[in-house]
Amino acid sequence: MVVRDENLKFEMFKKGELDTFYVNRSKVWVQELNYDKFQQGVLAKKKVFNNFPAIIQFMAFNTRRKPWDDIRMRKAIALLFDRQKLIEKLFFNEYLPINSFYPGTSDENPNNPKNLYDPQEALKLMADAGWKDHDAQGRLTKGGQPLQLELTYRDKGSETYLTIFQEDLRKVGVTLNLRLVAPDTQWKMEMQRQFDFVAAGWAAGSVFPIPGPDYKSAMADKLNSNNISGFKDKRIDEICDEYDATFDVQKRTQLLHELDGLLTNQYHYVMDWYVPAHRVAYWNKFGMPQGTFSRIGDYEGSLGPGLPHLWWIDPAKEAKLQEAMRDPKIKLPVPPVEDRYWQEYAKTERK
Repeated sequence: MVVRDENLKFEMFKKGELDTFYVNRSKVWVQELNYDKFQQGVLAKKKVFNNFPAIIQFMAFNTRRKPWDDIRMRKAIALLFDRQKLIEKLFFNEYLPINSFYPGTSDENPNNPKNLYDPQEALKLMADAGWKDHDAQGRLTKGGQPLQLELTYRDKGSETYLTIFQEDLRKVGVTLNLRLVAPDTQWKMEMQRQFDFVAAGWAAGSVFPIPGPDYKSAMADKLNSNNISGFKDKRIDEICDEYDATFDVQKRTQLLHELDGLLTNQYHYVMDWYVPAHRVAYWNKFGMPQGTFSRIGDYEGSLGPGLPHLWWIDPAKEAKLQEAMRDPKIKLPVPPVEDRYWQEYAKTERK
């Protein structure tokens, strides 16, 4: 049975029609997984920290269009995206800001810019680029033309934070027009380069990054490639070629650090945030190994062994669960919510 509606899935899980539920909304995790069955231990939840590569969420500029061919303008918009406020106010501090093209992995360059909210610096950058006059409506102008950009997006739910971003931009004189389209329409616009600014994301296709198809210059002007923003950089090309021909693990990491620094400092993407752990709720009848999933596994086991491959129904736990279901006074042991086994393992491994 395939259930696509997340709300329906959650209701089915609570009724016992589904054994597990992957929690992809921070509000559900923080506010809706604390009722009596969780307190009794009949239901349990776990947050698993391992080395599964995070999904990169971002808003990409089309640098083939003015004024987004100017790095000062791209950086200015990035500095006007108050991610920390959104993470705190909307996402219950469950997310971390993305400051890398390889967030949360050993390939992330720790020296990448952190891009904290800074409207004064943003205004200075835009003024240096010639956007310093204002019209009667308070909009920044250059040559009499107001500064505006259109953001294409496909998820109506993202308007929760996009409208806040829109308002923050309006305060400094930048007009952000929001354009909601169907997912297939957005994909076509990305692949055909028919956008100004687009909300998108790249999922982890492999444990080992493959940067060439995404960032090499040869892909910048080809339709139907992942280089949607138009990266063109000789050194990036050299790194991608060297990386593909290198088998030494440390050297590959060094190359990705350099690549990550170059990519982030070009500001083709305004980065969003990522979940640093997998969040799952389940009926308390399962046995599972240390680490919950494999080192690079997720809930579905897409890159490495996950829940379907590693969990089993423990007969003793299942019997106790059935007993507790019949008698609400019985409380089952509540397992720890956080599992950081693989993080601790990595520390030992380095030593």
